[in-house]
Amino acid sequence: MKKVYEDLLLKKGQVAVMLGLTARGVECLMARRAIPYIRISSRCVRFHWPTVQKALEKFTTKEI
Repeated sequence: MKKVYEDLLLKKGQVAVMLGLTARGVECLMARRAIPYIRISSRCVRFHWPTVQKALEKFTTKEI
């Protein structure tokens, strides 16, 4: 069964809560281009959660 938020575009605050960060922390990830985002207008930014998760996987340290 698919989770509800998988097809939704999330706001910066929602992504921050899901990652355990502040909105400023999400902005830092955006500035470093560590997470993908969709800029709808100059003040409107949205995130596709599965894409964000996939982008952050490259920062995960695997067990040896």
